[in-house]
Amino acid sequence: MRRAMPLVVTIAMLLLAGCQWLGVSPSDAKPVGPGGDKGAVEVVIHYPAGAPVRKTIEFAGSPSVLDVTRRAAPVQTDFTPNGEQQVVAIGGEKNDPARARLWVYEVNNLSQSAAANLKYVTHGDVVRWRYK
Repeated sequence: MRRAMPLVVTIAMLLLAGCQWLGVSPSDAKPVGPGGDKGAVEVVIHYPAGAPVRKTIEFAGSPSVLDVTRRAAPVQTDFTPNGEQQVVAIGGEKNDPARARLWVYEVNNLSQSAAANLKYVTHGDVVRWRYK
């Protein structure tokens, strides 16, 4: 048991450092699950053509940006080596790296650096996706 303790402490420190590097605070790192707080967020998707699509998504628990976006539109993702889910298409509109066109999101008008599956929302948040 005494030999395992330094390993546990080291792992905990790495996890905290990783969360800070990704822009996710430990208080944000809540699992998605049933029950818990109930609320609603607005998801706004700005497709390259046409008017933005707006949907109010009700939830219970602690959903991520990716969770609520998937309830608003079809979303395709790819996993990165570090476990993040990179959004590669929304509503059939795929990223186009050759033209430097990618889906990016913001929460409450603030740009985000964390992957959408690592950023959690709370009641009243506005999630906005833009194809830039």
